[in-house]
Amino acid sequence: MWWVSLVIGVVAADSSSGSLTGAESSVQSIEGSSVHEFRGYYKKEHSLIRPYQGAGMEIPFWNIQGNSVVTNELIRLTSDIQSQSGAIWNVQVNTTALPLS
Repeated sequence: MWWVSLVIGVVAADSSSGSLTGAESSVQSIEGSSVHEFRGYYKKEHSLIRPYQGAGMEIPFWNIQGNSVVTNELIRLTSDIQSQSGAIWNVQVNTTALPLS
């Protein structure tokens, strides 16, 4: 019987230059944020969080079109029948500006 040992090496980046890479700046902006936040901001108007339904088949801030079905547990764009189409669109303008660094 043979045993194979796998060793994984870790390479540390030298950050003595003082400038952060895109990945490092993303990590710094996300660290300490809740799971409902993305890059330091959370907008209820642009998010789909259960329960999905508002009144009837409506979802606040969202436009449901075609054969889409909305329940408290799921959003289905079409059923499993051929030749159907559905869509869901956010109706709020996104005014959040992200830094371009």
